[in-house]
Amino acid sequence: MIINGLVLVICVSTVLVFYRQVHHAVLSQIQARLSSAAACISVQIDPETHKFLASHNDASTPQYRQTRALLRRLMAVNPEIKDVYTMSPGKQPMMWEFVVDADAERPARPGEKYDVTPYPELRAALSRPSAEPEVIRDKWGYWISGYAPIKDASGRSIGIVGVDMSADQLNQEMAGVHAIGILAITLAIFASVVLGQAICSFFTGKISALVERLNAAAHGDLSTLADDSRKDEIGDVARAFNHLILSLQRKDKMIRETNTDYLTGLNNHRYFQQRLRVELAKADENSTHVGLLMIDIDLFKLVNDSLGHTVGDEILRQVAGLLMQNVADNQTVSRYGGEEFAVILPDTGAEEAEETAKRLHQIITEASFEVQPERVNQSKAGHHSTIALTVSMGVAAYPLHSKKQDGLIMAADIALHQAKHTGRDRVCAYNTIKEAHIDPYEVYTFIHDPSKSAIEALAAAVDARDHYTRNHSEQVSKYALMIGRGLGLKEGEIELLRKAGLLHDVGKIGIPDYVLNKPSSLTKEEAGIIRTHPAMGESIIRKSRNLDAVLPAILHHHERYDGKGYPARLAGKDIPLLARIIGVADAFDALQANRPYRKSLTAQEAVNELRRNSGMQFDPEIVEAFVSQIELTTESTFLDKAA
Repeated sequence: MIINGLVLVICVSTVLVFYRQVHHAVLSQIQARLSSAAACISVQIDPETHKFLASHNDASTPQYRQTRALLRRLMAVNPEIKDVYTMSPGKQPMMWEFVVDADAERPARPGEKYDVTPYPELRAALSRPSAEPEVIRDKWGYWISGYAPIKDASGRSIGIVGVDMSADQLNQEMAGVHAIGILAITLAIFASVVLGQAICSFFTGKISALVERLNAAAHGDLSTLADDSRKDEIGDVARAFNHLILSLQRKDKMIRETNTDYLTGLNNHRYFQQRLRVELAKADENSTHVGLLMIDIDLFKLVNDSLGHTVGDEILRQVAGLLMQNVADNQTVSRYGGEEFAVILPDTGAEEAEETAKRLHQIITEASFEVQPERVNQSKAGHHSTIALTVSMGVAAYPLHSKKQDGLIMAADIALHQAKHTGRDRVCAYNTIKEAHIDPYEVYTFIHDPSKSAIEALAAAVDARDHYTRNHSEQVSKYALMIGRGLGLKEGEIELLRKAGLLHDVGKIGIPDYVLNKPSSLTKEEAGIIRTHPAMGESIIRKSRNLDAVLPAILHHHERYDGKGYPARLAGKDIPLLARIIGVADAFDALQANRPYRKSLTAQEAVNELRRNSGMQFDPEIVEAFVSQIELTTESTFLDKAA
């Protein structure tokens, strides 16, 4: 009797412990599922659109309907989810506002207030995905909720996505756990009374094995399932445990897939940004450095065009594998996009990062990339089974080149542009380009906010690098506007001229200081580097929003009317009109600046030089329009003042 009593106490206690662990694990899995669903939807929401909705509070706008449709798609594929909504902090610290609500039956209106004081996990969602630890109650009912932050391009949280599961649905999911717990306790009592110590010991051993597996799962081991071959209650418990583990495995797989590039198996752009943020935080904490490499396969479009995209995809996989084989365990390789890769180098300064880049560059350029003959378009590529590649690399280091994450990426990207535009197949470090005149974060800020003030600030920073051209961009913009008005251009074209004039030399960001400010005449090689700045500028401005119309002016402002200019040797009217105008304005201002190879000219001498080269370097119509505008200037005379 005593033995049966002891066995009963031990057996029931063990089952209760196991039941609590299973109950907690299932609840945790539900919470993780909800917060993961919220995180998946949050990265799909356009933060700029969400800001617009938060400020307009209008459920009839297309932006609201599009966002609500996105939230409803999540509900459609997840029947367990009863509502998805977004919120933003209000003016009062604990009084937030609803923005978009997917629920058609009881939607919260945009701008509706919600007191978040009782919900610390909801407030915590501004910084990380979270979930309520238990069922909460509000005016709409009983819920368990998961949340995730909505972040803008700078990484600042502007709101949250909330995902609700009803208490009834939660009870349905937990019903099996409750039934198993009751059944297990009943079985333990029956076994201890009827069969005695031996039977109790048998069941205790089986349950202990399950507890051991559950503890292992709690520490991250999801690789092994319990033996669920039994047809009794122990088998039921084991099957419930296995169902939990399989659910966690699916979640783990989903997270890996979210962070993995489908083609190469490398980390994707999203994971790269997250990992870089972590490494920079560690560097700040430990006062260390982080190196960053940007790698681009040269002329990869030709590979796709000549061999086909299937072969191109295979080459991307092989390059990815080669990079993974030749980096350290603590270094992260990601596919940044297209044929571009990124490598994060923790605890690595600028010089060491450049050495790593040169080593990887040599490995890739010396490798032969295998192409399976059956994958090659025979009519285009013959029977070649291997090809060689070259790559261009940009190198930057934190905090030397920028103290911000986006600035560091921009520094490496600018260095990569220089490597590509100065001949490809080379490594270029950002510290060979600039000294201290411009922070690449300024370029990043401009790209994401091409406002008038941002354009003017960037132009001033570019001009500050060139000792010979102070205020040059501003002057070129002013002269270009004069020409545009003289030609009778429309106001829209006039505004494009203003922007093009300010930005025409932005590519000089990528020109090394020793070339840009050389006190003597340039060598042929150095002149070639200078000639890359239009293409470099076009590449940088192409990343910006709403500036596509000025790209031809930036790229072609050094073409000549007789076809002897660069970079495309266009001639006559084939040169875009805005580029021809910028070319005249640029030359007029440059002629009045001192250069190592000549003294500055007066304004009248500069006009004479424009006319002398009219029809050869410059469009005659534009030259005469400019001269006419100068002569019409009423502040005494422009030429006399300039002289």
